[in-house]
Amino acid sequence: MQHRTNERGYSEKCLQKAHLKIDELKTIESNQYIDKSNIPQFPAPVEFHISKLSHVTGISGLKGIIQDCGFKPQNNTSGLLYWSLDIDSDDIVAAEQRFLNSCFPQRTEAQAAQQKPFLHLFTTSPAFEKKSRYGNFRFTFPLQELLHEYRRQVCGGTEPVLRVYETILYKQEIVYSVVVHSPEVHKFDEFPLLDDNAHGVCAVKEGLVIWRPEAMSETHRHELKESSENTFCVSQMIDHEYYVWDHVVFVFHLRPGQTLCFTPERLRNTLTACENDRIKLRGNEFVDFSSAVERVNEIRTSPVE
Repeated sequence: MQHRTNERGYSEKCLQKAHLKIDELKTIESNQYIDKSNIPQFPAPVEFHISKLSHVTGISGLKGIIQDCGFKPQNNTSGLLYWSLDIDSDDIVAAEQRFLNSCFPQRTEAQAAQQKPFLHLFTTSPAFEKKSRYGNFRFTFPLQELLHEYRRQVCGGTEPVLRVYETILYKQEIVYSVVVHSPEVHKFDEFPLLDDNAHGVCAVKEGLVIWRPEAMSETHRHELKESSENTFCVSQMIDHEYYVWDHVVFVFHLRPGQTLCFTPERLRNTLTACENDRIKLRGNEFVDFSSAVERVNEIRTSPVE
């Protein structure tokens, strides 16, 4: 893997043109978290079907987005605009049902009724957290809408191309990135196409991101156990165990000077305030939550020019 320093000044290890799963990463990299073998049992494999992406920014980024009526890369050299999966409680419930159906295809309605919800106890990593490490202002859009506008504004009406971009490894964090680009841009031609491989980290199908995480908790406090009658039960651990966590980001490529535009009304309707995470990444601006809420309310109630 390539060692580099990112734009925020953090050291990272990167492998382009591949999404390496944890067992594959272990064969080429080693650290105190990814090497652990004493992680308690947790739900796996779990598959999420995510319909929305979010872009989080600070106060300066917010001003620029509102002023430009859209999004453009912070770094014009890379030309990449970053969006994360936006996962809500309904997504977690649906993923739990898919997991249960795969584990117990013969379970009865009575057995299903006896099953207590459990996946929310294991989806505790920053990938599922509504607090932010990147700023206090979140724009959330359906993936279909983003792809539609990207196709219309950037691709001249042709379908955008989605490719496997990178696997990035930090101390505890694994990032799988997907690059979205115009067919007229050829700088990514050597990167594999993102296909619907059932064993891959992620795919895009019918307007949904199919995500198959391997590390959902970061800090493990519970253990999953199979009980009788085709059901699972959960026990709380006396001590917690730290591990890695993984997530997926989509990076939309824009040429210098390009902006992915939306109407002022649409931007207002997709904007929410978010609280600060306990970890705040360098290079981002943060305000207290009440100030962020006040600023969002000002934007939503100010007259449209």
